[in-house]
Amino acid sequence: MSETREYRSEEIAKVLAASKRDPALYRTVFRTGVPFEEILAAIEEETADILVMGTKGRTDLADFFYGSTAEKMFRRCPIPLLSIRLKTND
Repeated sequence: MSETREYRSEEIAKVLAASKRDPALYRTVFRTGVPFEEILAAIEEETADILVMGTKGRTDLADFFYGSTAEKMFRRCPIPLLSIRLKTND
């Protein structure tokens, strides 16, 4: 788990560095739990202005029956949500 967190922290740092924005404007938060519930809780606790999220993650049978995290956020997000879908070679 700590290796995953470290890797993700490094990748997020690279993206933010490439944006050439003031790092003081960003805060990275890691949470564990039901993804959409934790995202909603973090939005409230952090008083976020916008949520940026990818739309392609893990997909399994539960997503088929219950919907993806992105779909749940589209329906429930109390702030503007910017959805990013990365180009793939599929």
